[in-house]
Amino acid sequence: GEDPVVPGEPDEPSTDLVLIDEPKAGVAYKFGLDQTKKGSVYYFTGTMSGFYGATDTNASKGVDVYLENADGGYKIYFKDASGAKKYIKLEQSGTHYNFTFGAEGSVFTYDAEKNSFHAPCGDQICYMGTYGDYVTFGCLTTAKLKEGDYIARFYTVDE
Repeated sequence: GEDPVVPGEPDEPSTDLVLIDEPKAGVAYKFGLDQTKKGSVYYFTGTMSGFYGATDTNASKGVDVYLENADGGYKIYFKDASGAKKYIKLEQSGTHYNFTFGAEGSVFTYDAEKNSFHAPCGDQICYMGTYGDYVTFGCLTTAKLKEGDYIARFYTVDE
């Protein structure tokens, strides 16, 4: 037979994260990339690892990320330990395309086909994510997208 249900025992809270296909402004999300070579989703922690956004496979270590309506699209931000908004910005520096954050942010456009956000970055339109064996958040140029499609997307906790 089945084990009897013991009354009064709360269900374990769900920690399964679900990919969102229609992100909305003002909702807390986790920003993650499904690194299929590593078999795991890596979540942005709100810190940098060298020139890239640091990640962790533990979603609870991922920072809450929000969309904010902006002229022509959205800005993407998280809050630092003091509660200040930090906006994600993609910028070109010489031949490098950088993922950064600070007081200013890029205006991102949602791409429903890729279920992801992109923004102008110097002479390119860039997505965020990684390629190859990497697990950090960077700027994905068109060439990088051809090498491996690990685009960063929004996730939420399945209630």
